[in-house]
Amino acid sequence: MAVGIIWDAQPRQSVFLNRTEEEVLFGGSAGGGKTDGLLAFIIRRAVVYSYSKHLFLRRTFADLSKAGAAIDRSKELLSSSAHWDDQKHRWTFSNGSVFEFGYLDREDDKYNYQGAQFDSLAFDEAGLFTGTQYLYMISRCRSTVAGIIPLIRLGSNPGGVGHAFLKARFITPASPETTFEIPKEPGQTRQRFGCFIPSRLSDNQILIQRDPGYWDRLMSLPEDERRALAYGDWDVFAGQYFKEWRYNKHVVDPFDIPRHWRKWGGLDWGFAKPLSFGVYTQDPDTDRIYRVRELYRSEMRDSEAIELIKATIAGDTLDAIYADPSMWQRKSSDDSLSTAERYTNANLMLIPANNDRLQGWRRVRDLLADGKDELPMFQVFSNCRAFIKTFPNLIYDHNRAEDLDTDTEDHAADECRYALISRMSTNRKTDVIVRKKSAWEYL
Repeated sequence: MAVGIIWDAQPRQSVFLNRTEEEVLFGGSAGGGKTDGLLAFIIRRAVVYSYSKHLFLRRTFADLSKAGAAIDRSKELLSSSAHWDDQKHRWTFSNGSVFEFGYLDREDDKYNYQGAQFDSLAFDEAGLFTGTQYLYMISRCRSTVAGIIPLIRLGSNPGGVGHAFLKARFITPASPETTFEIPKEPGQTRQRFGCFIPSRLSDNQILIQRDPGYWDRLMSLPEDERRALAYGDWDVFAGQYFKEWRYNKHVVDPFDIPRHWRKWGGLDWGFAKPLSFGVYTQDPDTDRIYRVRELYRSEMRDSEAIELIKATIAGDTLDAIYADPSMWQRKSSDDSLSTAERYTNANLMLIPANNDRLQGWRRVRDLLADGKDELPMFQVFSNCRAFIKTFPNLIYDHNRAEDLDTDTEDHAADECRYALISRMSTNRKTDVIVRKKSAWEYL
């Protein structure tokens, strides 16, 4: 650390600070010393490299400025070693380096940094950022300062809107403390490297000595939150919306579907975001519902999406497709047909889905529960990869009680909700007749 700054790294913080990969995630359990590690990472680089620029991010300004948070802690470390600008929320060092605090409250706040460049980026509680925010912001990590390599560092517990993104990018690729290659995006020429450095409360002896009761408070949490926050378990996390989901119970191998089982579809329309279409069927003897095939893709024209949906149906006869009600809206006064009308003209039977979100999620939860034979009443064929990847990672919306966070990748879940709540009972002959009759009203 710099002259005049009294701070000693604890063992796991030293491991984190000495990594050289471009992207490093530090943390896992609560109380592991993540914020101090990130502050030390930036301060050290600001002191070593003159005229360098560094950005420390939280999701909201309140997260930065509340008592004991990152800004307060930085003042404890830097008050005698750099100049603080309270309006711009940044430190300026005597060597010309700048250490700035920022936040991305809304998704589009990332564009506030368009044109900016930073030699270092630090994401505190990185699980609260969306994957798209993260990817955009790391494009701002670039340097014109001689000798400095742009680096990105993250601290996070499991959970949050970015949980699935962080798990896929840092946890799944390799064992902890192992360098791995970050997959190249189209057009990229240079290989980038990442690493995950786990840290637990036991690695933060300073906190344990100051607050010996903190571990017991973590142990009092419900099981899922305890596994996430106390043990840093990335397979379960605080805020998970569908805690009922169990891969070994809800995912089944595909099987031949009897011809007399009725089938229907669910459709969540999207262009920039993925379109999700699923084919569903129900066992008339047990009432168990299966999601058997899917289409999940973005940036498709209506004509292309229609053809791929027909290919996904694969010659089956569907009673109806329960679709996103927004498909019946015309994009402008000049549009002669809505998206739904284009589909209907192509012989795809669409019905506006019941869009009661909370009732729909209750219906999904009910079907995730076990039936009399101790198997879930809703199961998913293993070939439905997009659903299996995205559905377990959905989280609660902290602004809307009981709903899920729509900043997560919820397209397959919305399509499933449409299919399950709109088709309350597919094996009743009268229900099918009523549904078919209502469908003609939209032709």
